[in-house]
Order: sequence, then structure tokens, then C-alpha cells
Amino acid sequence: MNAPQPKAALVNLPKSLNFIGGEWVDDPNAERIEVRDPATECVIGSIPRSTAAIVDRAATAARKAF
Repeated sequence: MNAPQPKAALVNLPKSLNFIGGEWVDDPNAERIEVRDPATECVIGSIPRSTAAIVDRAATAARKAF
């Protein structure tokens, strides 16, 4: 007998941003990556798949921090 699968909790998450150099930065050109609950495999949100320009900006900010 198979146990019933739990339903995903519907959560209204704010739009995810990148935290770079001490500030939240939007990447309007970023595609979104689905985030899944590993227990249920239900989609529970999404995160940005940042573009190369944002990744470069983050790397530059990290270098300056050290």
C-alpha cells in the first residue's frame, strides 16, 4: 500500500535578488530556477539564474572585500 503524498505548502515568496557588495541587486535578464521540496519534489519557489554580468559584479565585490 502506498502512503498518500503530502501536498506542497503554497508559499508566496518575495522575488529573489542577489546580495552583492552589501546590497540587494536585481538581474532583470536572469532566467528563474525552480526550487523543489526534496521530500515531496513539489515546486516551492524559484531563484535567479544570474547572468555573467551579475556573476562578474559579485566576484569583483568579493575581491574588494578581502
